Amino acid sequence: MRESTLPTDALVSQLEQYSTCDLADALGQLDLAGFIPDITVRNIQDNPAEARVAGPVFTVEMVDRHHESVSTNHFADEVPPGAVLFVNAPSHATCAVVGGLVASAVHARKARGIIVNGRVRDITELQQLPIPIFAKGTSCMGARGRLRQRSTEADLPRSTVVHFNGQEPIVVTTDDFIMADVNGVVCVPRQRVQEVVRLCSRNATVEAQCMEHILNGGGFQEALKKYRSPAPR
Repeated sequence: MRESTLPTDALVSQLEQYSTCDLADALGQLDLAGFIPDITVRNIQDNPAEARVAGPVFTVEMVDRHHESVSTNHFADEVPPGAVLFVNAPSHATCAVVGGLVASAVHARKARGIIVNGRVRDITELQQLPIPIFAKGTSCMGARGRLRQRSTEADLPRSTVVHFNGQEPIVVTTDDFIMADVNGVVCVPRQRVQEVVRLCSRNATVEAQCMEHILNGGGFQEALKKYRSPAPR
């Protein structure tokens, strides 16, 4: 499938018109998995419901410190400007993989935000940063002496696989697109972004028609039958 030729900012602007619910629905219509569950915003106090971030993803996989393939670098010095950092920690890990120092370094590199499939700490410090930070949980413990960044082959795209019970694993690859908001986190393959956006636009029209029908006294199932015919691919 041909990759989009639109610049990154244009693709981000298209995605930002919609919620993660919209993106997840479109991905489902395309038989693509993209939802990463149980991750919520951790540093926005005033109006957490409005916290959101979207952009090209920069992936980092954390592994046990004795893993055979660990990096001598730190991802806080590698994340490129304009990216959304995604850190994937082992499911058994109880330590945090992002804290105040790391998040500040990532912000200084002009990242759009941070999403952690794992734990963060130093919440009061994270709350001082303007970028949104999403995570699965919190911890008092740091990663030092427990987890390390996994190394990647220079000639291969950086990617990580997110596993969870009862759902198809999600492969998150650097330069794919990721979005997080109050509803959750969704990853969209870069080459499918415009296809997903087209479906979101079509679905939004249908949802508006259904809502108008219901608010005018029509039945729920009646609205679905009338307006929600199977969407063309």
